[in-house]
Amino acid sequence: MSEEEQKENQEKPEKTSEQVKDEKKTFLSFYLGEQEYAVDAHKVDTINEPLEVTPVPAAPSYVEGIANLKGTIVALIDLCHLLNQENVDQENSRLIVLTYKGVTVGFKVGSIKGIEKISTQTMEPPPVTSENARANYLTGIIKQDKRIISILDLDSLIFKKRVGVDAENSE
Repeated sequence: MSEEEQKENQEKPEKTSEQVKDEKKTFLSFYLGEQEYAVDAHKVDTINEPLEVTPVPAAPSYVEGIANLKGTIVALIDLCHLLNQENVDQENSRLIVLTYKGVTVGFKVGSIKGIEKISTQTMEPPPVTSENARANYLTGIIKQDKRIISILDLDSLIFKKRVGVDAENSE
């Protein structure tokens, strides 16, 4: 390590264990029916009103189709159907378009709650159950006041052959 790098490292204060525990992450939270979910806000490209959908023959039932979003073809996924939730109110539904590991998808959701910073101290691992489809797509649960927010696992939603993307070829 050069002298300059050593000097920079000495000037940076080390984080205490309390500071590490109290880190905050930024999430975009939304509703599917009555249940609140969230995704990493840094992965979200845009939030749109629903787009005109072109059906895709032989696509899984949770794939609504594809749409042209400003020149980019986006696969549209109905999260309610995928997660076995009640259908969203079509009048208030939104499309969360995000890019994750080079793949752009649109998730149809109910209403948007907003963007918020949430302490990592409030996060817990998802429940372990092989019967619950929702638990298979979660990275964690956040308890905040009386709210329970399910954090979606983008790897599971996008790359476990759910939207036709082969994880080996997406890197």
